[in-house]
Amino acid sequence: MLRSFFASNRPMVLSTLLLPACFFGFLAWRYSQPGPATEGIPFWPWADTLLLQWPSVSVVLGLLVIMMGGLLVSLIYNEHDYAHKENYLPGLVYFLFGVSSSDWVFLNPVFLANIFVLLALRSVLRSGRVKKANTMLYNAGLFLGIASLFYPPYIILILFVWIAMSIMRSTTLREVLLSIMGLLTVGAYVFSLYWWKGTEPDLSGFFDFGESMDAESSACAFFCHWHFLVLTILVALAGWAIFLKGLSGSTVHRKNAKRVFNWLSLFLIVLVGYQANLQQQAGSYGAALAIPFSVFCAVLFAEERRKPWIDLAFHLWVLPALYVASAVLFAG
Repeated sequence: MLRSFFASNRPMVLSTLLLPACFFGFLAWRYSQPGPATEGIPFWPWADTLLLQWPSVSVVLGLLVIMMGGLLVSLIYNEHDYAHKENYLPGLVYFLFGVSSSDWVFLNPVFLANIFVLLALRSVLRSGRVKKANTMLYNAGLFLGIASLFYPPYIILILFVWIAMSIMRSTTLREVLLSIMGLLTVGAYVFSLYWWKGTEPDLSGFFDFGESMDAESSACAFFCHWHFLVLTILVALAGWAIFLKGLSGSTVHRKNAKRVFNWLSLFLIVLVGYQANLQQQAGSYGAALAIPFSVFCAVLFAEERRKPWIDLAFHLWVLPALYVASAVLFAG
């Protein structure tokens, strides 16, 4: 029943997540606390210090960011026909994965950066449908620049933008430069602010490889519930197989849009692996996988063939998701 409800083509179904969001937000506020402090991110220490004084505000903002990410990934999924039928299952998966670790419910930089990565993805995908896409390609670089403010490793996604541009359209040097200009626009403002204050960001932690000084913090920064993570990976792999199989019978745009998302997923997996090998663990860095997980799991859950088996897979994933999201209640 729940699967059929979110398999609807009405975006209003996502509004029903407000009630469980309030419930999981209360659990996080009452029984949990934010994850490990994130260092080396411009402006975040100031915001983190402020939010620690107002945990309820951090929870509300964190939930809004997760729900906004779920809405964006659903819009991209439907606009570019990642499934045969419009549905909002990606928003459900993104939300449940986002609240499945209680410290993720608090506002954190990776989920915030995810919003701008999704906006950059949306701009690039839309560029394939218009003749002149200067604004869209500039915006893609701009959004990635903003995402990098919240999570600096995301700056490498500029390479993904160039690859995506070459897939979606006949790219010119001018269009490549436009995306770089968008990225540099953010950099110019940030550089000016640091110059004005006479300081500079310390990003050395993002290049310092080695065993984490705190293994427990490292595990929590990625994901506290490893059994649920393994289950999500298995479901996502099954959905990815269906996603790839659909390439053969797709239109040109749909095929290109899927190829672009595969590239984004690869970059995000590499970034998570990169972060996992750093000595300094950025808080909640595993949240970067919410983007590919939400699409690939939704592709599996949207299947109409072998409906009893898909219903079983859906509930075998949703029930553990709800359990780990409320596990802090039993721990508390």
